[in-house]
Amino acid sequence: MFTLNADGMDLATDLVVHFPGQARENIVQALDFIGATMRAAIVEEPNKFFTDRTGLLRKSVQFEVDPGKLEMVLWPGQDYGKFVELGNGGKHAFLWPTLETHEALARSTIEAAIDLTIEQVLP
Repeated sequence: MFTLNADGMDLATDLVVHFPGQARENIVQALDFIGATMRAAIVEEPNKFFTDRTGLLRKSVQFEVDPGKLEMVLWPGQDYGKFVELGNGGKHAFLWPTLETHEALARSTIEAAIDLTIEQVLP
């Protein structure tokens, strides 16, 4: 299970404190977009590190956004997924490489949500 948390971004946290409704809604929507994008990448893109012969493990990947914590959690739905991800020193990892590949997208999406919130709440 991997977690992307917007609380670590000071500006996002400050906006949620001062403008709780709009800022939280924008950041939650951004996290939802990031989760859906990463899940789609895992399900649809072949992994150069791991061959999932049946496709079951990749298709089982799920994500959930927790609006209270401002975090998106991504995990494999199959019990053996954690062993594939973490076993052998991560040699066959499939979640982590996807997160690393999409890090810039995640950051820019959160930044866009922050910019949108600023535009909406400041005169």
